[in-house]
Amino acid sequence: MAVYNGFKYPQFPSHLPPLDILSERLISPRIPFMQIRRLRHVNGQYGILGQIINVPVDVDTMIKSLPRNVDDAYCINVHIKRKQIHKSSYLQGIINKRTIKTWLQFLLATPLYTMYEIKMDQSFFDNNSISTEIPLEDISEHIPIEESLTAQQHTLSWDEEQYLCIAPGEQNVPRSLLFDEHAEELSFPSIYLGEFRRFREGIKATPFMMASSELRRSDRRAVTPHHLLYVAMKIMRLRVRDSLTIAFKHVGKNTTVTRQQIEDEHYINNCIETNLSFLRSIPNSTWYWSNRKKDLFAMIRQLGKPTIF
Repeated sequence: MAVYNGFKYPQFPSHLPPLDILSERLISPRIPFMQIRRLRHVNGQYGILGQIINVPVDVDTMIKSLPRNVDDAYCINVHIKRKQIHKSSYLQGIINKRTIKTWLQFLLATPLYTMYEIKMDQSFFDNNSISTEIPLEDISEHIPIEESLTAQQHTLSWDEEQYLCIAPGEQNVPRSLLFDEHAEELSFPSIYLGEFRRFREGIKATPFMMASSELRRSDRRAVTPHHLLYVAMKIMRLRVRDSLTIAFKHVGKNTTVTRQQIEDEHYINNCIETNLSFLRSIPNSTWYWSNRKKDLFAMIRQLGKPTIF
C-alpha cells in the first residue's frame, strides 16, 4: 500500500558507482553545513551540534576548481570549508574524478536538475586541459611492479599538507529549510537521484510521514547519520513554526486585555508559560532547561544534597 501511494525511492541505476559524502557534496546544488559528532562511550551513535545552514551553491563552479589535466583514475585530496579563512574544514577526504563525471552525466538529465537549470561546462567531460597544468611528475611516481612484468603503474604521492581547498558557499546567502521546497532532494542526490517525490493523487504527505516511511523501508540508502539528523532537525523546525502560528491565540473573541494586566509581570509570565510550553520538548531552549532545573531541585528535595560517594 505504501509503494502504491508513492512512498518509494527511484530505482538505483546499476552503472552508478558508490558515492561517498564528500563526492556527494561536490555534485549537490545545496550544501547543508552541520556539525555531526560521534557520541562518547557509545558505539555507532552520532549527534548534531547547532543548527543546519542550508547554502545554495553552483555545481559548475565547484567542479571547475578540480584540476583538469589529472587523469580520471587519479584521486584528489579535497577540503571543503565554509570560508577560506577558516583553519578547520567542514569535510575532507579523497575523491575520484571518474566517479564525479559518471554521477554528473546521469544527474544533469534528471527532472530536478533540469528544473533548477543546473548545467555543466562540456569541457569537464571532454578532458580538455587548462593553461595552468600540473606537472605529472609532481603528483606521481613510477614504481616497478616486478622484473618479469613490463608494465608500470602511477601512484599518487600522498602529502597531507597539500590539498585542494574550496569554499563554494562563502559568498552565497543561506536559505531556510522551511522555504526551500526541494532542499532535501538537492542535498542528497545519492538518495533521490535527482527525482521529485511523487505521491498518488489525493495523498497529502507530511514531512513526518515521509521521514517515517524512509526509516521503515527495506531500501536502506537513506539511513545514514547525515540524512537522519538532517531530517530530524528539519521536522523540529517545522513543528516549532506550526506551534508559533497559534502560540498567542489564547485570547477569545469577547475577552479584553487591559493595560493593568499587560503591566503585571505575573500575567505576562503566565501567558508565556502557557503558550510556549511546547518548547519544553526542544533541546537547549529556555523552557527545556527550566523544566530540567525543576526536576533537579525536586530530586534534591527528595534525595538530599548530592555527594561524591
